[in-house]
Amino acid sequence: MRVLVTRPEADAAPLIAALAARGHAAMVEPMLRVEPLADARVDLAGVRAILFTSANGVRAFARLSGERALPVYAVGDASAAAARAAGFARVESAGGDGADLARLVAARLRPEDGALFHGAGKTVARDLKGALEGAGFQVRRVSLYEARPAEALSAPCRAALAEGALDAAAFFSPRTAETFVRLSATAGLSAACARVHAVCLSPAVAGALAKVTWRDVRVAARPDQRALLARIDELAGAPAQEEPMPQESTSETPGAEAGARDTHGPGSTHDVIARFGGIRPMAAKLGVAVSTVQGWRERGVIPRARHAHILAAATEHGIALAPEDLAGEDDKAAMTGDAETHPAPSDAPPSPEPPLIAAEPRARAGTRAAWLGGIVLGALVLGLGAGGAILVHDAWLPLVAAPAPVQSATADPRVAALSERVAALESAPSPTVPPPIDTEARAAARRALAKLDDLSARVDALAARAQGEVAAPEPDPRLDRIPSIEADIARLDEARTVLAARVDALDALADAPARLDALATKLSDLGARIDTLGTARAAASKDAGADALRAVAILQLRDAILAGRPFESELETARALTPNDTGAGTSAWSAALDALAPHAAAGVPALAALRASFPAVARAILAAPTSAASGDWVAGALRRISALVTVRPAGPVEGTEPGAIVARAEARLADGDLAGAVAELDALDGPPAAAAKPWRAQAAARLDAERALGELGRGAVAARAPGRS
Repeated sequence: MRVLVTRPEADAAPLIAALAARGHAAMVEPMLRVEPLADARVDLAGVRAILFTSANGVRAFARLSGERALPVYAVGDASAAAARAAGFARVESAGGDGADLARLVAARLRPEDGALFHGAGKTVARDLKGALEGAGFQVRRVSLYEARPAEALSAPCRAALAEGALDAAAFFSPRTAETFVRLSATAGLSAACARVHAVCLSPAVAGALAKVTWRDVRVAARPDQRALLARIDELAGAPAQEEPMPQESTSETPGAEAGARDTHGPGSTHDVIARFGGIRPMAAKLGVAVSTVQGWRERGVIPRARHAHILAAATEHGIALAPEDLAGEDDKAAMTGDAETHPAPSDAPPSPEPPLIAAEPRARAGTRAAWLGGIVLGALVLGLGAGGAILVHDAWLPLVAAPAPVQSATADPRVAALSERVAALESAPSPTVPPPIDTEARAAARRALAKLDDLSARVDALAARAQGEVAAPEPDPRLDRIPSIEADIARLDEARTVLAARVDALDALADAPARLDALATKLSDLGARIDTLGTARAAASKDAGADALRAVAILQLRDAILAGRPFESELETARALTPNDTGAGTSAWSAALDALAPHAAAGVPALAALRASFPAVARAILAAPTSAASGDWVAGALRRISALVTVRPAGPVEGTEPGAIVARAEARLADGDLAGAVAELDALDGPPAAAAKPWRAQAAARLDAERALGELGRGAVAARAPGRS
């Protein structure tokens, strides 16, 4: 598959590498251009911790400040990974959105500990500063960068859309999606999107694409890159390669003390709320208080009594939600002590919206006897209603199942009346004074509840059947092209009229045929030149994008090697971006990467580490015997004494004895000339050379890595140079 990637270039490289590993081709068309703000300043006086809500914020901060000791709290795993890559040692991820980050900060810090620094963009999606300041914190929010929308689609992107060369397009933010919709409309290519699958990170992103007709719109099960890639794998007809997100550590997993409950996977409470667009949109669609939905999300539980209400609202608003997505919640409610089982009346006054940092809702109190009594009486009422509905099902079943011309199953008043009746029975209040409870009453209550569950399942099945029978046919995207084709025909008619008039005028000239032939030849040559220029420009654009990605990969590899860290992942990314041609540049690129491979797992020592370890190596060299004759007891005693107290020359000393060689090597190492120091040590032989061998091997590995980096850098510069072949 060929996938359009709309992320900025700095964020697109990992996604492109992942797509390539899955066998997909990527076309990069950034909808936003991230630019650092020239007047941005970082003031960390009195700051207790740093907050990041994007990887771009991390990169912008790293360019302006060398501070890496303060703890960092990131909104999600991608921002946390960027902070660790920038050198921060103490990083914790909220694994969600701005509300999750606010709750994490409130749980970890106290307002009196100090101010918080928020490195943000010029445009912020959520008022994190207001939420934390409402809890007593002092937040210093500074705009470090600006994301500017693209002004037009590039020529290769327009050509790919017009020719149907794209299979899917990946969108990561509502702003990116809105920009693409606007630019495709400006280019007159909105209808071309009907041949493209849109793959979105969240329901909010999918909502921003609603103005354009797509082949279909798919939303990732979780708001992360792995879940989005799994959706792309589904489109390609391959099994999803998504793997569960590894849990980094207990201290960096929000809510670890509450248990290992999954709140982000498909079918989870988090997923159900995300399909409705979030906590507040779901509360508005259900007609309940925001705190109710927020309580479900925090506990990871939606009570069974709410399921019918939620399914009906999902059908009404066109949200894909099946009964099995809500299955198993009663067991969770029993374990977590959820006491809320009745929806608030739709005419009740709305509750004030809670702050982002909210307290856990308190369960209603009640005695066990009153609870059991209410269950028995409610079960009896429900059993009578269910039994009556089953007895007369021959009367109402054909009415509900008939394929009436409605838009959804809930639009039929008979089905709606029956659903309201079932909901009323489910929410029947318990009496103030319960009757005595005995074994037979309990058994009757269980039988009544079983009949009610069976009746609810039948109603759900009938509603699904009715909805399936009246589903509207999918619109044919080719019909959208009819107005455009008619306009093209009209323009062709006008051009033909003008051309006929010109031909009549040319007929009056004796040399008209010759002039027309010459003109046709010139037009043909001009068309060929235009085609050649377009092909060259498209190839140059593609090569430029690939060269830029390779340059980013080289920088990431260089940072890891110079820091002395293992660099296996950076090396694999660079290999995935190896040029496809078979020229000398590709061979040099592959040879340089092969030279780095033996050191990828352990890394190579930094220059500072080699300098720090050299004095011990120098003592070992001087303490080693210089010849076989040095093995007498006098020489042995002298070596043991020199191991305790070493007196050796320093600086560029002349001579071939070990002391002079070590002095010259140490002087070159102090000047940063690692290759010169290794060359000096190569003059040693015998036991002194053996003593220097481990340190020399580490230094040689460092030199090999630097030479390989130099080859990669020269290849990248040569590839981007003007007039390259």
